[in-house]
Amino acid sequence: MNCRSCNKAIIPDEKLNCLRCKRSYHYACLNITREDFNKNATKLAKSTQCYECTFVSDRSRGRRNDNTPVGKLTFDADMWQDEPAETTTTIRADDSITYDRFSSLLETKIDSIMGRIVEFKDEIKKEMLMLANRLSAVESENQQLRTELQQLKQQPPISPVVNELHSTINDLKTELTERDQSSLLNDVEITGLPEFEKESTGHLVMAIGAKLGMVLEERDVVSAARVGARRPPPGEGAPASRPRPLVVRLARRALRDQLVENARVRRGLTTADMGLPSHTPKPFHVNERLTKVNRSLFGKARELGRTHRWRFIWTREGRIFARQNDTSPKHLIRSDADLESIFRTSTTRN
Repeated sequence: MNCRSCNKAIIPDEKLNCLRCKRSYHYACLNITREDFNKNATKLAKSTQCYECTFVSDRSRGRRNDNTPVGKLTFDADMWQDEPAETTTTIRADDSITYDRFSSLLETKIDSIMGRIVEFKDEIKKEMLMLANRLSAVESENQQLRTELQQLKQQPPISPVVNELHSTINDLKTELTERDQSSLLNDVEITGLPEFEKESTGHLVMAIGAKLGMVLEERDVVSAARVGARRPPPGEGAPASRPRPLVVRLARRALRDQLVENARVRRGLTTADMGLPSHTPKPFHVNERLTKVNRSLFGKARELGRTHRWRFIWTREGRIFARQNDTSPKHLIRSDADLESIFRTSTTRN
């Protein structure tokens, strides 16, 4: 608690309260000496008035006219015993002035509070207006989304369109694969031939032709080359790696067809007696050369054929065929969808 006059903290031993306004003061700020305070503490507590209350009381009586913030008060040791009735009368006479002052202060405080309430109300109105505008924008956007959704619902289902596009894409893929395959109609792929350093691929082709009962000349061979990454030579104790396939392009398609047919008739031929460097004879195979897509498709077909016990999976003219047994019809395989359809149907029948 601070003194009303000097605005400094008051300790209980130095505090005096005004009898009328109840405000607290240092006894020294009321011009009371230490001796008077100690001697008359009880009486002072019951009768002390601050300057403001004393000034109001004196003005009402037409006596006081000074501007001292806290006037000097003098006290007689017996003054409270001689004039108790006069003090009580003064307090009662000035009650109306105190009430008027309190009323004025209260009205001022209320006006201040009302002003703040009005300002707060105006701010709330602005915020409410902003929220209303935002809500209107959200409702407008929501309505637009609903309209677009309704329009989408009225459109034809997208599934048929997607299916048609998938079908078109598959047809285009198949057509491209067939075109690529047609460019390989004069090619064969020979696998199982041992690979040697500084070998002559042309000599290998003519030796294979002789092994298959054909006479091939250099003009019959357009190109011959090993394909794929070169494989490392076998080390001591390491297994021998598979030789790279030999791809041969012949001058005429008839030569290609005859070479493939003779290889099918003479199954089981090996590389013995072909004039190759010393090696362990191994079987070799001559097949039509397939595109990367068809080679993958052919591998899948053979795997499914083994799983479902189909006896015949083969290629002819770059196309892949499958037959379950000697009496069943043959099926042309052009895509993965054909694989699923053909072998799923056979499983259902069985």
